[in-house]
Amino acid sequence: MTSQTLRLITAACSKSPHISSRRPLRFCVAAFFSSVLTDIDQIDALIRHLQSFDTDSERFLQTMRLTRFTDYSLRVLIYLGLQQDRLITIRCISDSYGISRNHLMKVVSLLTKMGYLRAQRGPGGGIRLARAPDQIILADVIRNTEEDLVMVECFDEDGQCVITPVCRLQRIIGDALKAYLSTLETYTLQDLLQPEKDLSQLLEITDKVA
Repeated sequence: MTSQTLRLITAACSKSPHISSRRPLRFCVAAFFSSVLTDIDQIDALIRHLQSFDTDSERFLQTMRLTRFTDYSLRVLIYLGLQQDRLITIRCISDSYGISRNHLMKVVSLLTKMGYLRAQRGPGGGIRLARAPDQIILADVIRNTEEDLVMVECFDEDGQCVITPVCRLQRIIGDALKAYLSTLETYTLQDLLQPEKDLSQLLEITDKVA
């Protein structure tokens, strides 16, 4: 059923004006749903939605992509996970990834408040992990750093879509979201720290000074 579902949803995506020109996005959408949908009625409902794709549905695809804030949060955790025996400054992380120090300050502030990091102020200060890497579950990080996981309007209590009372899309995407987070529940930061040697070389962290 999975391969057949993948073909059906990919074909529907190809006919969608907002997705057809984006080959990577088209494949990701199709692969994502074909891996979690098995009921033919669910598949049909999703295909009809994709074929009648409108501007409001563009928000759903944007939501499927993690925000930059979450991306940076995961990068910070990876960097610190590779150097658990020392305090690290935001500048070191910023220089290694080539990303804005101002953005990282906001990320570090939230991660510290959420208990993922421990910060030490003053000369010689810096940040480090507050938990062991195998105790940091990826699904938790994403839930904590994403502003919301409202993937379509009907997920929102203030949604105005007139077909919400009878539409099956909410349940279908809800099931897909649960499967997505369920998969992330099985992975921790420790899983992101391999291959350790290659990651360290790419980040040029061996000779960094905190």
